[in-house]
Amino acid sequence: MTVNYSGLSDYLGMYQYLPVLDGEQIFRLRNVAIGVLDMSVFSEEELHALKSRMQQQESGNTE
Repeated sequence: MTVNYSGLSDYLGMYQYLPVLDGEQIFRLRNVAIGVLDMSVFSEEELHALKSRMQQQESGNTE
């Protein structure tokens, strides 16, 4: 997964992970959306973990 921190489409792409975001991550995403923070508040590692959790959820594996 390549992370590009420049632009509107970057944070909009994060909305696909809403089902697996925790409350703190949703708060940060909201602040990115309104321009208070930038996408760098989400680390590469965190984005990879979100992608993995989303794939697990889609495959029905909830562990």
